[in-house]
Amino acid sequence: MDDFTSQPLDMLPADIHGDALKPTSRQTDGRQIALRWGVGASAATLLLLPLIYGRPLPADMFLAVHSLLEVLAVTASLMVFAVLWSARQYRPHGSEMLLGATFLAAGLLDIGHLLSYAGMPELLTPNSPTKAIHFWLYGRTLTAAGLLLAALRAGRGQPAPAQMLPLLALLLVLCGFTLALLGERWLPVWFDADGGLSPYKIAVEYVLALAFATATALFAWRAYRNGAQHLAWLACGAWLQVLCTICVTLYQQPHDASNLLGHILKVLGCACIYRALVVRSIDEPYRRLAAERARLLESEARFRDNADAAPVAIWLADAQGARQWFNRTWLQFRGRTLAEETGDGWRSGVHPEDIARCSACLHESLTEGRPYRIEYRIRHRDGGWRWVLENGAPRSDEAGCCSGLIGSVVDIDQQKRTALELRLAASVFEHAREGVVITNAEGIILDANETYCAQTGYAREELLQQTPSLMRSGLHDETFYTALAAALARDGFWQGELWSRRKNGRRYAQLLAISAVRGDDGEISHYVGLSTDITELKNHQARLEHLARHDPLTQLANRTLFAERLQQGIGALQAGDGLLAVCYLDLDGFKPVNDRFGHAAGDRLLVEVACRLQESVGEHDTVARFGGDEFALLIGPHPNFATCEAVLKRILEHVAQVYTINVGDRVTMSASIGVTLFPDDDADADTLLRHADRAMYQAKQSGRNRYVLFDPESDRRKRSRQDLLGSVAGGLRRGEFCLYYQPKVDLTRGCVAGAEALIRWQHPERGLLLPGAFLPAIEGSELQLELGDWVMEQALHQIADWQRCGVTLSVSVNIHATHLLHPDFVERLANLIGRHGANRTPALEIEVLETAALHDLDQVARILEGCRAFGVEFALDDFGTGFSSLLYLRHLPVRTLKIDRSFVCDMLDDPEALAIVEGVIGLARAFRREVIAEGVESAAHGQRLLALGCHLVQGFGVARPMPAADLLDWIGSHYPHTQTDRARRCAGAH
Repeated sequence: MDDFTSQPLDMLPADIHGDALKPTSRQTDGRQIALRWGVGASAATLLLLPLIYGRPLPADMFLAVHSLLEVLAVTASLMVFAVLWSARQYRPHGSEMLLGATFLAAGLLDIGHLLSYAGMPELLTPNSPTKAIHFWLYGRTLTAAGLLLAALRAGRGQPAPAQMLPLLALLLVLCGFTLALLGERWLPVWFDADGGLSPYKIAVEYVLALAFATATALFAWRAYRNGAQHLAWLACGAWLQVLCTICVTLYQQPHDASNLLGHILKVLGCACIYRALVVRSIDEPYRRLAAERARLLESEARFRDNADAAPVAIWLADAQGARQWFNRTWLQFRGRTLAEETGDGWRSGVHPEDIARCSACLHESLTEGRPYRIEYRIRHRDGGWRWVLENGAPRSDEAGCCSGLIGSVVDIDQQKRTALELRLAASVFEHAREGVVITNAEGIILDANETYCAQTGYAREELLQQTPSLMRSGLHDETFYTALAAALARDGFWQGELWSRRKNGRRYAQLLAISAVRGDDGEISHYVGLSTDITELKNHQARLEHLARHDPLTQLANRTLFAERLQQGIGALQAGDGLLAVCYLDLDGFKPVNDRFGHAAGDRLLVEVACRLQESVGEHDTVARFGGDEFALLIGPHPNFATCEAVLKRILEHVAQVYTINVGDRVTMSASIGVTLFPDDDADADTLLRHADRAMYQAKQSGRNRYVLFDPESDRRKRSRQDLLGSVAGGLRRGEFCLYYQPKVDLTRGCVAGAEALIRWQHPERGLLLPGAFLPAIEGSELQLELGDWVMEQALHQIADWQRCGVTLSVSVNIHATHLLHPDFVERLANLIGRHGANRTPALEIEVLETAALHDLDQVARILEGCRAFGVEFALDDFGTGFSSLLYLRHLPVRTLKIDRSFVCDMLDDPEALAIVEGVIGLARAFRREVIAEGVESAAHGQRLLALGCHLVQGFGVARPMPAADLLDWIGSHYPHTQTDRARRCAGAH
């Protein structure tokens, strides 16, 4: 409310309004006092009402006290009017004059109420409670309306005619007196001597209480928002009127104590309102004047302090240009005193090349009266030259003549250096060999250098205000761009390869690095992208990959790519239906043609065959060349064999057509094709290819120019296998199996390092059988697990016998993948070890074929760790064959690598075998594993292995496998030791 809160007195300077009206501690105390008044009055009323309710007072005493209270109320009301009327010329605002007129009318009506009260001399007509209540209600209604209107007009501050409002108030008073004195018969009955207050009177009082309460809320809200104490007093006064109204609805007789309490609250409310307006109209102007005087004194001191504390240098010069004063910043910058700088002393520090320009600029400003701006160099206190920017302007006296100059000087040396760095950065930006693009936080391109424009094919003007999505190639989905944006938001950086599209529509590859630039607030303001065109590199890489996966002569898939396609086809059919035909094709009669016409003609013939094969198969089929005249085909998947058969017949027909090699030289050839169908032939990729190869040889043997479908003869093999399984199971029950032990020798130490337990079958009819005669038949059966457990138990039993004789010899046993991966393998081994004592485990080693780990590397690692927990060690058997990889060495907790005998046997004559042996030894050393070579047939093998760093060997060149009873004798004869002799005697005793 402007005229109750922030509107300044017109007599005060306008620039103090804000400070003058800010809530001070005194104002805050005033608001707190008003609040305490309101709370105290409310509490007192609540405490007194129950005590005085329905208690009449002596009529004479009540009349005297009532008269005194009404006189006080009239006095307060008329004083409110007097104060506001006297301040009208300074504060001609509607809300204040409305309150003044309201309390003028209320005061006059309170006089009517006082004089018309029962017991007072007659006022023209006989006095009565109804007449007195009429004056009361009429005055209260005007008071409530005035307070409510004043509160509702808050913030408007429109001027109001000061003379009209009091006249309007007097007119309303006249109407009230006329109605009370002459129209009493038209008035409702407000009071009944028998029944007390009428419902009409009570209802009117409640309406008035609501109006007073509304005014209270509005004044209180304004006081809280603006911090003005006079509003708090107005709210308190209005609230006391609410309490007054409530009290005067509770009396039964006019001289009841509750009626008297209501009059007391009314007087207190008028006093609060008077207090508010006195603060507003009398106390506040003096406070503002005092604040203005203090502000002026503070402004003068602040000017002096600010001039010295200003971050820029300030100086004053007289009409001749001689400088009379410098602020502290200038003196600190120069490192000189005021006496040294005044006059022309400051010129001694100006750079000799700039002094003439400075003098000319000052002279022109003094003579023409114009401001100037100049950059020059001046000596800094550290002795160096600094660039400064000086702004000067003429000062005028009261007559308008130039009385001197005033100026400021700013150190811009860093800006000069920054500008130079920016020019250098701009040069780098424009001439960089990488494409540079800058966008804002929303991805709008703000700038791009020439290299980036050359990469994209767009001119710089075409890129500005666009987004990088303009160059999207369509090769990346939205997931890619979402991940890119997430990485930028999380890390502030992203780098990777991206395919984009040039203006001409061609795609190109770029190596893109994007960095987020953050502002002082830590939020991303820009992105900077560095782009390198790697299209040629990607094309070269694609060519290399093509060469690595395709036959260089025919451009067909090679063995590597074919294996991948075959593996993919197998994986696809494992989850679906259909047949996949794996074909192995060999040309019939190619060698004679190649020998007759030469290799060049043979190559042309192979290329033509490749073209015919591709024309014969479907779009999604694969044709590969393995080498020479051998081809492989992957046909399907097809729903049935009839569809595959049609393709095979088409291939045979196309291949058998006449070929023209040279002019006049025509030859014919045919093809033999071996076919196996997956999943009918449910084998792995290598096995499927071998089956197809085997069927191809059958086709050649059957007359050529045909295909043969691989027949696994599953029934025959199943019957044969079942027979063999029964024999093995019977032999195991009858105790026909035994273990032979082949010693392992440490060539460096010259001792036996252990022995490998090898199973043998003492067949009653076929004699001693090696594992190859029966182990393949039981592979994958429960008998394999049973036989494996038997081997481990026999080995543990033998270890126990030797240990009882004082010999500790490590024994290794071979465990098949199926057995190792059995869910309860660890539990089985633990039970076996438990039967022979915990001290047997350090002497037991399990050799695992490395292909066992291919099925589930994590599962194998867990099994191995579980066994190692009770002391069992592991070795990778036949290392170097199968699908071994460094990953297995890294993740499988094996102690020993065993070099396959095929490589060891051939290493003296086959460089490739030797290289594999060296590689395995190097891997073992790199991964800190032991290595042992099997298949050592001669001393030359041992010497070469020892030279390569492998000192553990076994093989026929060391010793053939032998029964346990012979092993200790062999050790004693070749490596005699005391404990071995004692062990032989012990073994003989047993």
